[in-house]
Amino acid sequence: MSHMESLLLPKADFEELLKAEENHFWFKYRNNVIGSNVFELLVNCKNSRFLELGCGNGNVIREIEKRLPKATIVGSELHEEGLLNARGRVACELVQADIYCLPNWAKFDLIGIFDVLEHLPDDVKALQEIRQSLKPGGKLIITVPASMKLWSYFDEVAGHFKRYSCDTLEEALLKSGFKIVTNEPFMMPLFPAMWLSRKFTQLKKN
Repeated sequence: MSHMESLLLPKADFEELLKAEENHFWFKYRNNVIGSNVFELLVNCKNSRFLELGCGNGNVIREIEKRLPKATIVGSELHEEGLLNARGRVACELVQADIYCLPNWAKFDLIGIFDVLEHLPDDVKALQEIRQSLKPGGKLIITVPASMKLWSYFDEVAGHFKRYSCDTLEEALLKSGFKIVTNEPFMMPLFPAMWLSRKFTQLKKN
Protein backbone atom coordinates (compact mmCIF):
# COMPACT_ATOMS: atom_id res chain seq x y z
CA MET A 1 0.00 0.00 0.00
CA SER A 2 1.58 3.27 -1.06
CA HIS A 3 1.97 6.17 1.41
CA MET A 4 -0.09 7.26 -0.46
CA GLU A 5 -16.68 13.44 0.44
CA SER A 6 -18.18 15.47 1.44
CA LEU A 7 -16.40 18.56 0.12
CA LEU A 8 -18.36 20.58 -2.42
CA LEU A 9 -15.95 22.15 -4.88
CA PRO A 10 -16.91 24.97 -7.25
CA LYS A 11 -17.01 24.07 -10.95
CA ALA A 12 -14.11 26.47 -11.56
CA ASP A 13 -11.85 24.36 -9.32
CA PHE A 14 -12.40 21.30 -11.51
CA GLU A 15 -11.63 23.35 -14.62
CA GLU A 16 -8.38 24.72 -13.17
CA LEU A 17 -7.37 21.22 -12.06
CA LEU A 18 -8.17 19.86 -15.51
CA LYS A 19 -5.68 22.27 -17.07
CA ALA A 20 -2.96 21.53 -14.53
CA GLU A 21 -3.33 17.76 -14.89
CA GLU A 22 -2.34 17.87 -18.55
CA ASN A 23 1.04 19.55 -18.13
CA HIS A 24 2.24 19.82 -14.52
CA PHE A 25 5.26 17.62 -13.66
CA TRP A 26 3.73 16.62 -10.31
CA PHE A 27 0.67 15.00 -11.93
CA LYS A 28 2.78 13.25 -14.57
CA TYR A 29 5.17 11.78 -11.99
CA ARG A 30 2.28 10.76 -9.71
CA ASN A 31 0.32 9.13 -12.53
CA ASN A 32 3.33 7.07 -13.55
CA VAL A 33 3.89 5.79 -10.01
CA ILE A 34 0.22 5.01 -9.39
CA GLY A 35 -0.22 3.39 -12.80
CA SER A 36 2.83 1.17 -12.30
CA ASN A 37 1.65 0.03 -8.87
CA VAL A 38 -1.91 -0.73 -10.00
CA PHE A 39 -0.57 -2.65 -13.01
CA GLU A 40 1.69 -4.79 -10.83
CA LEU A 41 -1.16 -5.59 -8.44
CA LEU A 42 -3.62 -6.62 -11.18
CA VAL A 43 -1.60 -7.80 -14.16
CA ASN A 44 -1.80 -11.47 -13.09
CA CYS A 45 -5.40 -11.26 -11.83
CA LYS A 46 -7.89 -12.79 -14.29
CA ASN A 47 -11.13 -10.89 -14.84
CA SER A 48 -9.84 -8.19 -12.51
CA ARG A 49 -12.11 -5.46 -11.21
CA PHE A 50 -10.69 -2.07 -10.23
CA LEU A 51 -12.49 0.86 -8.61
CA GLU A 52 -11.19 4.38 -8.16
CA LEU A 53 -13.06 6.36 -5.52
CA GLY A 54 -12.97 10.13 -5.92
CA CYS A 55 -11.80 9.88 -9.53
CA GLY A 56 -12.26 13.63 -10.08
CA ASN A 57 -11.62 14.62 -13.69
CA GLY A 58 -10.52 11.09 -14.61
CA ASN A 59 -6.81 11.86 -14.81
CA VAL A 60 -5.57 8.78 -12.92
CA ILE A 61 -8.16 6.33 -14.18
CA ARG A 62 -7.24 7.30 -17.75
CA GLU A 63 -3.69 6.11 -17.04
CA ILE A 64 -4.99 2.84 -15.57
CA GLU A 65 -7.22 2.22 -18.60
CA LYS A 66 -4.15 2.45 -20.83
CA ARG A 67 -2.19 -0.03 -18.74
CA LEU A 68 -4.98 -2.55 -18.09
CA PRO A 69 -7.24 -2.54 -21.17
CA LYS A 70 -8.78 -5.94 -20.30
CA ALA A 71 -9.69 -5.11 -16.71
CA THR A 72 -13.15 -4.01 -15.61
CA ILE A 73 -12.60 -0.45 -14.41
CA VAL A 74 -15.09 1.76 -12.58
CA GLY A 75 -14.66 5.37 -11.52
CA SER A 76 -16.69 6.92 -8.71
CA GLU A 77 -16.98 10.63 -7.95
CA LEU A 78 -19.30 12.69 -5.77
CA HIS A 79 -19.29 15.83 -7.91
CA GLU A 80 -21.05 16.01 -11.26
CA GLU A 81 -18.49 18.56 -12.53
CA GLY A 82 -15.70 16.02 -12.17
CA LEU A 83 -17.74 13.27 -13.81
CA LEU A 84 -18.50 15.47 -16.81
CA ASN A 85 -14.79 16.07 -17.37
CA ALA A 86 -13.94 12.42 -16.76
CA ARG A 87 -16.44 11.28 -19.40
CA GLY A 88 -14.38 13.15 -21.97
CA ARG A 89 -11.24 11.26 -20.95
CA VAL A 90 -12.20 7.65 -20.28
CA ALA A 91 -14.40 4.89 -21.67
CA CYS A 92 -14.96 3.01 -18.40
CA GLU A 93 -18.09 3.09 -16.27
CA LEU A 94 -18.44 6.22 -14.13
CA VAL A 95 -20.75 6.43 -11.13
CA GLN A 96 -21.79 9.33 -8.92
CA ALA A 97 -21.51 8.15 -5.31
CA ASP A 98 -20.72 9.31 -1.78
CA ILE A 99 -17.74 7.53 -0.26
CA TYR A 100 -19.58 7.26 3.06
CA CYS A 101 -22.51 5.42 1.43
CA LEU A 102 -21.30 3.36 -1.52
CA PRO A 103 -23.60 1.43 -3.88
CA ASN A 104 -24.24 -2.27 -3.46
CA TRP A 105 -22.15 -3.12 -6.52
CA ALA A 106 -20.14 -6.21 -7.45
CA LYS A 107 -17.04 -6.32 -5.29
CA PHE A 108 -13.57 -5.35 -6.49
CA ASP A 109 -10.10 -6.92 -6.49
CA LEU A 110 -8.46 -3.54 -5.99
CA ILE A 111 -9.76 -0.13 -4.89
CA GLY A 112 -7.77 3.06 -5.25
CA ILE A 113 -8.28 6.36 -3.42
CA PHE A 114 -5.77 8.91 -4.57
CA ASP A 115 -5.50 12.16 -2.59
CA VAL A 116 -9.04 11.85 -1.29
CA LEU A 117 -8.69 10.66 2.31
CA GLU A 118 -7.34 14.01 3.52
CA HIS A 119 -10.62 15.68 2.46
CA LEU A 120 -12.72 13.48 4.74
CA PRO A 121 -13.57 14.54 8.31
CA ASP A 122 -13.96 10.88 9.36
CA ASP A 123 -11.33 8.87 7.52
CA VAL A 124 -11.89 5.71 9.59
CA LYS A 125 -15.60 5.63 8.78
CA ALA A 126 -14.83 6.05 5.07
CA LEU A 127 -12.24 3.26 5.14
CA GLN A 128 -14.68 0.94 6.89
CA GLU A 129 -17.24 1.60 4.17
CA ILE A 130 -14.63 0.95 1.47
CA ARG A 131 -13.81 -2.46 2.95
CA GLN A 132 -17.36 -3.56 2.19
CA SER A 133 -16.72 -3.12 -1.55
CA LEU A 134 -13.63 -5.36 -1.63
CA LYS A 135 -13.60 -9.05 -2.49
CA PRO A 136 -12.16 -11.38 0.17
CA GLY A 137 -8.42 -10.88 -0.14
CA GLY A 138 -8.94 -7.68 -2.10
CA LYS A 139 -6.50 -4.79 -1.77
CA LEU A 140 -6.66 -1.05 -1.21
CA ILE A 141 -4.09 1.37 -2.61
CA ILE A 142 -3.98 4.91 -1.26
CA THR A 143 -2.10 8.13 -1.84
CA VAL A 144 -2.28 10.97 0.67
CA PRO A 145 -0.36 14.24 1.07
CA ALA A 146 2.54 13.57 3.40
CA SER A 147 4.07 15.57 6.25
CA MET A 148 2.47 18.40 8.17
CA LYS A 149 5.74 20.26 7.49
CA LEU A 150 4.29 20.90 4.04
CA TRP A 151 0.99 22.25 5.39
CA SER A 152 0.22 25.55 3.69
CA TYR A 153 -2.41 27.88 2.37
CA PHE A 154 -2.93 25.42 -0.49
CA ASP A 155 -4.13 22.74 1.95
CA GLU A 156 -6.63 25.15 3.46
CA VAL A 157 -7.98 26.20 0.06
CA ALA A 158 -8.22 22.56 -1.03
CA GLY A 159 -10.28 21.69 2.04
CA HIS A 160 -7.78 19.31 3.61
CA PHE A 161 -8.37 18.20 7.19
CA LYS A 162 -4.83 16.88 7.61
CA ARG A 163 -1.64 15.65 6.04
CA TYR A 164 -0.49 12.16 6.98
CA SER A 165 2.65 10.59 8.35
CA CYS A 166 3.26 6.86 7.90
CA ASP A 167 2.13 6.39 11.52
CA THR A 168 -1.14 8.34 11.28
CA LEU A 169 -2.07 6.63 8.00
CA GLU A 170 -1.36 3.21 9.50
CA GLU A 171 -3.43 4.07 12.56
CA ALA A 172 -6.49 4.93 10.43
CA LEU A 173 -6.09 1.78 8.34
CA LEU A 174 -5.66 -0.55 11.30
CA LYS A 175 -8.70 0.94 13.04
CA SER A 176 -10.65 0.22 9.87
CA GLY A 177 -9.66 -3.45 9.83
CA PHE A 178 -7.02 -3.38 7.09
CA LYS A 179 -3.73 -5.25 7.15
CA ILE A 180 -0.86 -3.07 5.93
CA VAL A 181 1.44 -4.53 3.29
CA THR A 182 3.53 -1.47 2.33
CA ASN A 183 3.46 2.13 3.51
CA GLU A 184 6.09 4.46 2.14
CA PRO A 185 6.50 8.02 0.80
CA PHE A 186 6.74 7.80 -3.00
CA MET A 187 7.00 11.53 -3.79
CA MET A 188 10.20 12.09 -1.79
CA PRO A 189 12.28 13.09 -4.86
CA LEU A 190 9.98 16.12 -5.22
CA PHE A 191 9.92 17.01 -1.50
CA PRO A 192 12.68 19.71 -1.51
CA ALA A 193 11.16 21.58 -4.46
CA MET A 194 7.67 21.41 -2.96
CA TRP A 195 8.88 22.56 0.48
CA LEU A 196 10.74 25.54 -0.98
CA SER A 197 7.76 26.46 -3.14
CA ARG A 198 5.39 26.43 -0.16
CA LYS A 199 7.79 28.51 1.96
CA PHE A 200 8.24 31.05 -0.83
CA THR A 201 4.47 31.37 -1.21
CA GLN A 202 4.07 31.93 2.53
CA LEU A 203 6.74 34.63 2.51
CA LYS A 204 5.00 36.43 -0.35
CA LYS A 205 1.72 36.39 1.58
CA ASN A 206 3.41 37.84 4.70
